[in-house]
Amino acid sequence: MASTKIRRTTVPNALNPNQRILILPNCNAAAKCPHWLGALNNVTTIGCGINALMFMEEIDENNAQKGFKQALQGKGTPFRHVVKWFDDKVKTLNPSVSVKEITYSIDTLKHLQGFYSSVFNEMPENSCIIVKYNRSIESQQSKNLTPGHYVVLSKEGVNKLFTYEPLTSTLGKCNRRELKNLTVSNNFFNVMSVNQGYISASILGIYSTMYGGNKEENISKEKVLSDEIFNLELLDDFVKQKNCRRIGGRTIKDKKRNLSKKLKKSKKLKKSKKSKKLKKSKKSKNNTNKSKK
Repeated sequence: MASTKIRRTTVPNALNPNQRILILPNCNAAAKCPHWLGALNNVTTIGCGINALMFMEEIDENNAQKGFKQALQGKGTPFRHVVKWFDDKVKTLNPSVSVKEITYSIDTLKHLQGFYSSVFNEMPENSCIIVKYNRSIESQQSKNLTPGHYVVLSKEGVNKLFTYEPLTSTLGKCNRRELKNLTVSNNFFNVMSVNQGYISASILGIYSTMYGGNKEENISKEKVLSDEIFNLELLDDFVKQKNCRRIGGRTIKDKKRNLSKKLKKSKKLKKSKKSKKLKKSKKSKNNTNKSKK
């Protein structure tokens, strides 16, 4: 199996600081798209996941054809297949690392905005990620749609986020759209939610490790709970999940940490009182001895 250019970000994930999203650095999507030859086998109704992987140059022709056949037999490419594809690739570089799925709720305008804000804040410039938008069962059945749709998100410059559609792009005609001002409009949300029936978004990530040069180190629970949450839009959900309370842009464990602080303070007070008593008793003994002399 070919190696991968996929790397983890150094920025903690907004949903959980104990995980990092996987990105393709130096993606150059804007330069690449006009030269894209079009959908695999000229089929534009299915195979969006395989085409997204080909656009990112993360799958070879032979495996792409195999994946395309599997997509035809089912209803597209399940995200777990993409996770397994990258997990196998990453394990050739580091057997102890596991690739996982990170899922965001996008069923409200606020959640959809939070998703885009989160990934934008965590992606370095000129990087891409593969995203699968997942549809509700109801919309799949009522509108006869596939379970979801894959796109490539690209961060370009310091404040631009683009969606690329390799499935419907052709040579010289790049299908891409910008999330203007990094803001989800009511119209855009209606297209995503009402028209398409998307309820969640899946991306690739790695759990329980942080990047420190060539070294991986486990993040302790204490570190996770005190880590800064970079996307305040999603902070409330994180707080509920972890039974924490919010202090500014941080979360800390409520009862246990406060209790341990109080115990430390009381122990210090007891020690200082004890030492004062010892000093007093020593002084009084010295005075008594002097008077006897």
